[in-house]
Amino acid sequence: VHPTQLYEAIYGLVLFGVIMIYRKYQKHDGELAALLFILYPLGRFLNEFLRGDDRGSVFFLSLPQFFSVVAATLAVSFLAMKHRALRHN
Repeated sequence: VHPTQLYEAIYGLVLFGVIMIYRKYQKHDGELAALLFILYPLGRFLNEFLRGDDRGSVFFLSLPQFFSVVAATLAVSFLAMKHRALRHN
């Protein structure tokens, strides 16, 4: 049994550090939020492999993993549309 809550808390602190460092290099509005919505689901997705309880499933993924994939996909799509719109201006 793994202490997944502890892993999640440590990942949250690391993610906070990454966001605080990246904000100095942010070029456009929304980049920090999109980065958070990409990186947090990645950690949550990986952490779900260590959990021992059943949380439901969608196809071959647990429900939290499925929502993590959806959230990260939406965030990447947002960044792609934002960069495409800025390139055309």
